[in-house]
Amino acid sequence: EYTELANEVDRIVTGSTFNGNNLFDAANQTLSFQVGTGNAVSDTLELNLTDDGLSTGNDLTTIMTNGAADIQTNLGAITDVANATTAIDTLDASIDAITGIRAVVGAGQSRLEQVAAFADVSSTNLQAARGRIMDADFAKETANLTRSQILQQAGTAMLAQANQLPNNVLSLLQ
Repeated sequence: EYTELANEVDRIVTGSTFNGNNLFDAANQTLSFQVGTGNAVSDTLELNLTDDGLSTGNDLTTIMTNGAADIQTNLGAITDVANATTAIDTLDASIDAITGIRAVVGAGQSRLEQVAAFADVSSTNLQAARGRIMDADFAKETANLTRSQILQQAGTAMLAQANQLPNNVLSLLQ
């Protein structure tokens, strides 16, 4: 059973990758994500895997440094109670470190989800503001057009009546 657990820990350590980088590799302890529109530090989300997990014990560090098959070597052959206890301790330390890294990655995922939700709200608000700036208020503009047309027609009618007065006076004089 310990061999199967060791194989599973080995599989998790060697197979956990993001963007082509092994998450359990000591060289890849910080993941950076661009989450804002600029290049300022406040627009970058950094996920530091050393906060929990990678720095918790020598067993997982040794596994990461020496390769995947190293867990089998570290466990050794179980020939007595002392070797069995060492094997269990090694597996427990490795599982604890993996759990710690999973917790850090889960917390980072939660932060990224919050950033995505904020970006969605921001995008919706920007689209609404653009609509208010760019789009015409058709009801208001139609009312203004109608008002202008009525004033123009009234002005034309008054001008026509004013032009009729001299003709009326002339016809009275004849």
